[in-house]
Amino acid sequence: MIEHVQRKIVLILVLLVASVLLIVLPEEPVRYGLDLKGGTRYVFKLDFEAAREQGQLTGAENEAQLLEDTKEIIRQRIDPQGLYEPIIRGLGSDRIEVAVPAQAIPVIKAESTLAEAVPATGVAPIRIAETEDLENFPAAGGVVRLGNELVRYDRRVGTELQGVRRSWEDTPQEAHEAGGEVVLVSTDAVINAISNIGALQFYIAAQAADFTAAGTDEASARTAAQNWANRPENEGVGFSAYNGLPFEQGGPPPGIRFFPRAIEAGADAAAQVVPVSERLIALRVPPEKWTFTGEDLAAVQISQDRAGYPAVNFEMTPAARIPFGNFTGEHVDQLMAIVLNDEIVSLANIMDALIGSAIIQGRFTQPQVEGMVRVLRSGSLKIKPELEAQERVGATLGQAYVRRGFFSALLGLAAVLVLMGVYYRRLGLFAAVALMANLLMIAGAMAALQATLTLPGIAGIILTVGMAVDANILIFDRIREEADKGHKVLQAAKNGFQHATSAIIDANVTTLITALILMNVGTGPVRGFAVTLSIGVLTSVFSALVITRVLVHLQLERKIPSFQVGSWLAKAAYDFGSKWKLAMTASVVATVASVVFFVALPDSQKLGIDFTGGASVKVRTEIAESTDRVRSLVAAIPGNIGESAAVAPLPASQVDGGYREFQVTFKTDPGAAAEDTTQATLESEIRSGLAEILQRGPIEVKLDGDRVEATLYFERGHAPADVSRVIADGGHVLNPTSTPRDDARDVHVVTGTARPGAQVRTLTEQLQTDFAGQTDSGGNPFSLAQPVPETTVVGGQVVGELRDSAIKAILLSLFAVVLYIRVRFAEYSYGFAAVAAVVHDVVIVLGAMALADVTGLVSAELNLPMIAAFLTIVGYSLNDTIVIFDRVRENLPRVKGSLREV
Repeated sequence: MIEHVQRKIVLILVLLVASVLLIVLPEEPVRYGLDLKGGTRYVFKLDFEAAREQGQLTGAENEAQLLEDTKEIIRQRIDPQGLYEPIIRGLGSDRIEVAVPAQAIPVIKAESTLAEAVPATGVAPIRIAETEDLENFPAAGGVVRLGNELVRYDRRVGTELQGVRRSWEDTPQEAHEAGGEVVLVSTDAVINAISNIGALQFYIAAQAADFTAAGTDEASARTAAQNWANRPENEGVGFSAYNGLPFEQGGPPPGIRFFPRAIEAGADAAAQVVPVSERLIALRVPPEKWTFTGEDLAAVQISQDRAGYPAVNFEMTPAARIPFGNFTGEHVDQLMAIVLNDEIVSLANIMDALIGSAIIQGRFTQPQVEGMVRVLRSGSLKIKPELEAQERVGATLGQAYVRRGFFSALLGLAAVLVLMGVYYRRLGLFAAVALMANLLMIAGAMAALQATLTLPGIAGIILTVGMAVDANILIFDRIREEADKGHKVLQAAKNGFQHATSAIIDANVTTLITALILMNVGTGPVRGFAVTLSIGVLTSVFSALVITRVLVHLQLERKIPSFQVGSWLAKAAYDFGSKWKLAMTASVVATVASVVFFVALPDSQKLGIDFTGGASVKVRTEIAESTDRVRSLVAAIPGNIGESAAVAPLPASQVDGGYREFQVTFKTDPGAAAEDTTQATLESEIRSGLAEILQRGPIEVKLDGDRVEATLYFERGHAPADVSRVIADGGHVLNPTSTPRDDARDVHVVTGTARPGAQVRTLTEQLQTDFAGQTDSGGNPFSLAQPVPETTVVGGQVVGELRDSAIKAILLSLFAVVLYIRVRFAEYSYGFAAVAAVVHDVVIVLGAMALADVTGLVSAELNLPMIAAFLTIVGYSLNDTIVIFDRVRENLPRVKGSLREV
């Protein structure tokens, strides 16, 4: 039945072994989503007021639209392929929350040793040895491990780590000897990608004549620029700020700009500490017709320069190709500077006119080039997002929910396999083997792509298995039909596969078309769904048409007399066609009722926080609590908070199997009055609902005569000696002694003697003042912890570009399906019928979902995971419809009777 069966067996084994290796060899082959494993949460602020003062924004620009544009650029930078499933949404009017699953962004590995000993306390710069990995320690900051202590640094200059903060994430502060190991733990890749403005500009190096024309000389202009760079208040400020100053106020001459040249990778330690003022290069501002930015780039990709270093190759857009060629042709034998983020990343002599493309080279490292490409592809930001908060968050689903989800997935798979075995017997066993191989290949492909697995993704994989089962059923029933016609088992099997192939191909191609369009047009979760669906379609077709066929072929070689298949479904002769009027009436009524019911339902009830927006509250508990207990208390809060809240523990606060800090995200009622949804009101409701477990303080003072006992709650751990020192320096409590409570380094009980006349309220205020602006011996600020330290309004995630791209992708998919069906079936009517069936199925499910939510059967609000579920329904509906159409097309020429009878 199959030619060259040995080759196919080898191909199957190679794919399965490769899948196993992709799963087994990596330390963590599967990246789990925020719902299953948690990740890292960042909060960035856009300072619109400062941007307007610096001239980055004009009065005409809309801040709300800038926030949406920034969110989309961030999404493109950290999740360009839609594989990581991050959460990106607005907080209030000027903040953006970014939550990224654990290890979604690849971490660069680097090791070194300490060049000098590090004392047990202190925040002096840390010097490390120069090694091959030195360039992999990010110049923009990161986290390193010294023994058992984590240390964060803000920048690396040569071999020196500066801006050090000791005892990071409450790790113990220790002394470290010279030669001790230094391991890079975190490169802050997300922060670096988001904080990079990505502003690209092209300039020509200024000549002496340019300064003369501006009424000055190069030496004077350079001295003014160097003086500005050397002022302490301008440290770390981009040179665009200087270039924006008028010449009369010490700025550059008209038509001239100064930018520092970036330090090349591989430069020695001495070169890397050259100050900015000594790296300045004067550039001439091009005329407006030759002003090019990152928006003029059509394609950006990684390449190599002549020396073999990684470089960035780019092509201009069609509109910019000829002007860019004229620009470079006019300046042959002159230096062209490419400025990215206020630094000259490339300075090279123009040998000839560059028509449409060029290369950015500068002895870059591979990580530098990858970051540059990612930024240039995503576009430039108007305002640099400033990091306000960073914290690890736990799984939004409790362990009980995760276990239940995995159990339901396994139960569904087992039910499918049992049904196939009972009804199709030996062929059903082949289907089970093919399905398990299919799952293995899906897992291997996801591991190779480093895709993120979420709980809805698990359900999607099981639905993909269902589509794979459809393909096997088509084959097996065709084999049964051929056997019923009197064909011998070999011919029946051959004909069965031959007749079923067209239906399988058509059904899966339409689904694949949908997936490819969603992948290229959609964004965010839509693109992630499309990637998983594409993998599932390809592996399902392969498992059905290759693996199942090989298993059947091997069985036929054993000369079996026949394949026993159940027939009670095939013999069920229900005349569905005769009931078309009743069915049509019922469908119209159900469709209209679903639309009316769904539209009539309030948005607060039918839409999730991804669409409506809501609020995010961070809470601290008095003692360690389980996630399930906090979730149950939050669920008991009346109204939208209790009904919609998602609770995630913060792993850094883990103590004795529980957690001290939690992030609670919930919907606000969009129909409520503005005064009812203020942050103060929301915080009050949370405080009331969680009163029995919330942390007290942040300072609680008890006075017994002149004896003081004060409990102080801090946001992070501090050494008792540091706490005692600050209180002693304040002088309000004499002979203070600090003791961590229950070994919790962030809660301290201080005892001492009060001054005469001290009162609880006054002493509480004095202690609060004593710690303001103080730091411990590790350079970490003392921040008193509030029971509810953060309450912010959350913007809807699926708005603007994300919403519009999803709608456009779905409409384009349906249009492409109609065209494909027109080609395959030679009529448009089949395509329109398929689209009508899809709309019918989706609308009725919407109505059923709303009904289930109202009656309390399940919580079925429309959110991002539900969007993925609906896209799966679209694919499944198309699959089944195409199968029927294929059979109709086959029967029309050979079966007498009306179309309804056929």
